[in-house]
Amino acid sequence: MTAVIKKDSLCSAKFTLEFAPKPKHNKCIDIAKIMMESLSPEMKDGLKRSEIKIINEKNKVVLDVAAKDTAALRAAINSNLRLLCCAADVCERVIKNNQ
Repeated sequence: MTAVIKKDSLCSAKFTLEFAPKPKHNKCIDIAKIMMESLSPEMKDGLKRSEIKIINEKNKVVLDVAAKDTAALRAAINSNLRLLCCAADVCERVIKNNQ
């Protein structure tokens, strides 16, 4: 995680989450892609105090958050990390039940 407070009073943080590909029936499930797709609907709603970018890089999800103040930054980080944790938990359960 990298956190920065910029001169123009914007705060930002960047997270890189790496997921090991999971084998399923001789195929690899791209967990990072699933994580990104699960957060995409949340990104369509315009946020007033923060901006979030999500990038899928092979088996990594990069979450880049910028906000007007530290409270907005914390709120955006917390909500998006919770969503990622929930999506990861669902993926793990689905993979476990299908083995």
